Amino acid sequence: MNVSPGQTRFSKFTVSTTASTPAGDYTVNVTGSVGSYHHFIIINVKVTFTDFQVLQTPSTLTLSQGQNSVSNITVTSLSGFTGTIALKATNSSNDVLGFLSKSSVSLTSAKVTDSSLLYVIVQSGTPAGSYKITVRGNGTGLLGPLIHSANVTVVVPPPDFVGGAAPTSIQIKGGSSGTCAISITGLNGFTGTINLSANSSATLGINPSLSPPSVTITSTSGPVASGLTISTLGTTPPGTYMVQVNASTTQIKRYVNITLTVLPSLPSIKIEAAGVSSNSAVAGNRVTMTVSVANPGAVPANITIVMDVSTASGSNITVAQQRVVVTPSQPQTIVLSWDTGQWSSDTYHVYARVIGEPTSTLNQALSAGQVALAAPPSTGQTLFDILPWITTAIATAAAVALGVVALRGRRPPTESA
Repeated sequence: MNVSPGQTRFSKFTVSTTASTPAGDYTVNVTGSVGSYHHFIIINVKVTFTDFQVLQTPSTLTLSQGQNSVSNITVTSLSGFTGTIALKATNSSNDVLGFLSKSSVSLTSAKVTDSSLLYVIVQSGTPAGSYKITVRGNGTGLLGPLIHSANVTVVVPPPDFVGGAAPTSIQIKGGSSGTCAISITGLNGFTGTINLSANSSATLGINPSLSPPSVTITSTSGPVASGLTISTLGTTPPGTYMVQVNASTTQIKRYVNITLTVLPSLPSIKIEAAGVSSNSAVAGNRVTMTVSVANPGAVPANITIVMDVSTASGSNITVAQQRVVVTPSQPQTIVLSWDTGQWSSDTYHVYARVIGEPTSTLNQALSAGQVALAAPPSTGQTLFDILPWITTAIATAAAVALGVVALRGRRPPTESA
C-alpha cells in the first residue's frame, strides 16, 4: 500500500478460521513497514463454537409421598446455534419418576429459546431421601455431537405429623376443670395411629385426661382431634402451670403445650336442712328457724345465714341473720329467731339463705316451711269469747301442716351470693 505524505489510506483486514480451529483466545499482529521504520497493532480474536445450554427451574423440588410437581427445562442457543435438540429424562430411582412434555426442541435464528416441562411424580411409599432426575439434551454442532444436561433434585421428607391446641391456655378456679381440643395433622403422607398422653402433677391436684387416648390418620381423614380435660382440686395452689400433651408412634414423638392458670378456689357451702319451730303461732310470739350448713369444699367459708319471710304482697323481708365461719368437714347448726310482734295474722313462707363472700354455693336458698300467724285475743275476753278464735287457729295450723292452706303472695326470696 502506497501512502503519500499527509494522506490516510484504509485496508480491509480479514480473519478466518477452519472447522478444526480450537476454540479460544488468539492474538494477531498487523505490522506496517517503510524502510527501517516499523509500526504494528495487536488485534485480539476470540474463536467460539455455536452451542446450546440446558437450564432447569426450579432445580430442587420437595415432595411428599404420592405428590407430583413440575420443573421447566429451558434450552437456549449460544453463539448462533440452530438445530434440533433431543431431550431425555433419566431417573435415579423407580420411586421418583420424571416425564418430559416434549422429547425435542428446535432453535432457529428467530427462536433462540425453547422449553419442555418435566413432570415429577413421587410414588406412594417412597422412602425419605434425595433423588435426582437428569434431563439430557443432544444436538449437533460444527465439530460433531453436542451434549448438555441439567439435574433436578427431588427431596422426599419422612412422614410426620404436627399437633395443636385450641385454646392454648386455660384459666380455671381451684376445684374446677377446663377443656381444650387437641388436633393432630398428618404431614408428608403420614398414616397410622398416634397415642396421646398428658403429664400430670398429681401432688398438686392437677389431673389431665384425653378422650380418646389415641387417634388414627388415614389418607382421607385430614386432621383428627381429641378432647383434653384438666381437673384441679380445691387444694391446688394458685399459679401458672404447663401441661404437656405427648403424641407419639414407635418412630415419631411430638408434643403440644397448654398453659394452665389456676385461680384461688371459692368456698363451697351447702344448706343441708332448714325448718321452723312451729307451723302456727300467735302474733307477738317468736318463731325460730334451725339451719344446718356444711362446707364440702377445701377452704373455710365466712358467710351469713339469713332468715327471710315472704309476705302476702310478694316481698321478702329479712327478720334475722347470723355470721358464721364454716370450715371443711365441720357442719354447723344455726338457730335464728323471728319476732312476730309487729306482724299481722296471715300465712307466711320462711326461707334460709346464704349471703356474704363469693362462694360456689350448691344451694343458696332453702325453704324452712310455712307459719300461720293468728291475732292474739283481746284483753277481758272470756273463754267463750275466745273459743271460736282458738278453734280457727287450731284448724288453720292443722291445714298448714297438711299443706292445704293456700299461700298468698308466696314466692322464693331473691338469691344473693
